[in-house]
Formats: sequence, C-alpha cells, structure tokens
Amino acid sequence: MTRVITIVMKEVSKSDLKAKMFDYFRAVEASSDALVVTDFGKPKLIIYKYQEALPLGELFKPLRAKKIKIKDDLLLEQTTAEREALIGSR
Repeated sequence: MTRVITIVMKEVSKSDLKAKMFDYFRAVEASSDALVVTDFGKPKLIIYKYQEALPLGELFKPLRAKKIKIKDDLLLEQTTAEREALIGSR
C-alpha cells in the first residue's frame, strides 16, 4: 500500500505574516496546507501542521505481512566478488 500525501502551499510575505500571524497559524492548524513565508519574493520558511510519527510496529506492519525470499547463494556470491575486488585493488 502506497500512501501519497499532497500538500498545498500558500505564499505569504514576512510583513503580512507578522500582521496576521495568529490567523495564519489557525489556518495551517485547521488544514493540511503548508504556508511558505517569503522575503522580497523569495521563499525563506515553510510552516506546516505537525503530525505524530507512527510507532515502528505500525510503520512496518504491511511489510511484516509479506514474505520476502532472498536467494542466499546469489547474495553470498555478490559479497564474495565485492570482497575479492577490494582485496585485488590494494
């Protein structure tokens, strides 16, 4: 399962942010939009809503359900070849 997050960014100048900071913070908090703060038309900061990180158990839960098979022989051959290449290059 792939999770796609779309963030809408709105721009505001530093002077406008200073004058209406509380309103902008409330708007960011209420939505998933980010706020780009500009200085003389150039982006300087991004303000976005804080999101709690998923616990590791939940983060890797979809992967634990899948069984991944690795061909050990192929993996061993590759690491042996890499080791020999390193030793030979000394």
